[in-house]
Amino acid sequence: MLSFASAPAEASLAVLTAISGIALLDQALVGAAAARLDADRRSGAWRECYAVLLGLDEQDCGYRPVVRGS
Repeated sequence: MLSFASAPAEASLAVLTAISGIALLDQALVGAAAARLDADRRSGAWRECYAVLLGLDEQDCGYRPVVRGS
């Protein structure tokens, strides 16, 4: 979900389920989480909690590519 931190309006259920890690989760749980995110976005609660993220140019979340040698 980190890629959606600055654009929660784009975090629709269809988009979320296309993300490999999320696609493997129980889709009922994913749907419930997406509904909560949508409600928070509509009410302004998401912006109130995470407004600081909107001003960031970058954020290191610890993701690192792993390349397997032959």
